[in-house]
Amino acid sequence: MDKILKDLSSKQGKRFSLEEEIDKLNENKIKELKERKEKEIQREIQSTNSYKILAKRNKAFKNIPKKFREKTMQNLKDEYEGAEFHKALDVFVKSVYEIDNLKKGIYLYGNAGTGKTSILSVFGQVLYDKKGKTISYLTEEDLKNEIQETFKDYSNKTDIDLVKELAKNQIVLIDELGQNCKEWFLKDLKVFLDEIVNNEHLLFVTSNYYYQPLAERYRNENSDNKLCEQVVDRLVGMTNPLEIKGGSRR
Repeated sequence: MDKILKDLSSKQGKRFSLEEEIDKLNENKIKELKERKEKEIQREIQSTNSYKILAKRNKAFKNIPKKFREKTMQNLKDEYEGAEFHKALDVFVKSVYEIDNLKKGIYLYGNAGTGKTSILSVFGQVLYDKKGKTISYLTEEDLKNEIQETFKDYSNKTDIDLVKELAKNQIVLIDELGQNCKEWFLKDLKVFLDEIVNNEHLLFVTSNYYYQPLAERYRNENSDNKLCEQVVDRLVGMTNPLEIKGGSRR
């Protein structure tokens, strides 16, 4: 009898051991499936985040001329000749390293075709990609067009909403300032500049005109001389002038 009970106990123990092994296999399988699913979820999250990051970058660079996209400061040094151009470029390169300590931006002025747009375009991209700065890059014409869009019946924002939104970015870059002199535009430009100052953000500008010729240009086309002076005074207070001499490269 003892032998029979012993055999039964032994068989029962083996059965229990087998069940435990099966349970253990099931647990391992479930764990493996969970880990696989978690990795899939992480890949999806990374893919989504990468898409969002790329979409955000494309939006920031949408107004940068295509021929200057993905270029570096070194590319400009290699591709452009002329002491004046390289002198101006060096100032912007230095500004990249000092960006967190700058109190003023730069007002880059000179004749058309001297390379001002190339410097501003690459500078903005470097600040975004290498320094993690948010940027608003647009030509004065882009700004005018975007403001005019807010005047349309279907627009869900006002002109003031627009300039305040643009001024939220840490770095504002305006190319070819001085082409539009209408009073309505100067009013919005003044609000834009005021918002940049209020946010303690930096402004970088290119123009064919130094401060005073720009003020004269504004006054010649407007009766509100006070407004013209206010706009230029803001520019003087927000930027340091940098002339790039020479003729057109085009």
